[in-house]
Amino acid sequence: YTCSRASAKNYLYDSTTNTWSANGDLPFKAGGTRLVETPSGRIFAIGTCDDTGGNCVLGGNVAEYSIAGASWTAKSPMPTARYWPGVASFTVSGDEKISSVGGSIDTGFVYGTDESTALEVYDVSTDTWTAGASISDSDYLFAFQPTLRTFFHLPFYVTSLVAVAASTGSESSFAPFAAQLSGPRAAFSTLLDGRILFHGISYNGAGQVDPVLVLNVTAPVRFAAAGGD
Repeated sequence: YTCSRASAKNYLYDSTTNTWSANGDLPFKAGGTRLVETPSGRIFAIGTCDDTGGNCVLGGNVAEYSIAGASWTAKSPMPTARYWPGVASFTVSGDEKISSVGGSIDTGFVYGTDESTALEVYDVSTDTWTAGASISDSDYLFAFQPTLRTFFHLPFYVTSLVAVAASTGSESSFAPFAAQLSGPRAAFSTLLDGRILFHGISYNGAGQVDPVLVLNVTAPVRFAAAGGD
């Protein structure tokens, strides 16, 4: 993977006409940038890596998009510059917040190395960041469960499952997802009913396996097979 072709371009897709149109460039090149929408519908771009001569220049860049104006406004950057952070939005006592957890701080484009342990919370109304507790294991593979305001994290190279509170960074661990698997590379998605869908590539003594699993975040918290290879 590389950020050598990172772009600030932004395009709007019209599903009715099946067409794309230029819709206001970002104020920074969006390599490894995450997009997040707040509960009220505000859209933010967070984090970046811009390649200059073969090395990644980390950025904590943040910008808010105006749909009506087709333009971006720069906001206060994350205290910890990184790209590919896990991001999620939620409300606390009516105030909209955005959490940014983990992400890559690798500047040499080596997959799976030099991830961040930072968790930082953005206050949308005040345009300020607050640091939470650092997470115990760095990565950029997180799924967010909005009702619980919790990130679920299967750390790189590890089989343990960790829940990370979005506002504080406090953690709780669950049983390993499968004892016979090691070195999982995973992608997470949050289903409409709040469950977490896991799809990854892992390895055991017989070679590669490609599990598709569902994490039920209601009691009991567990992994259950949902199909796969």
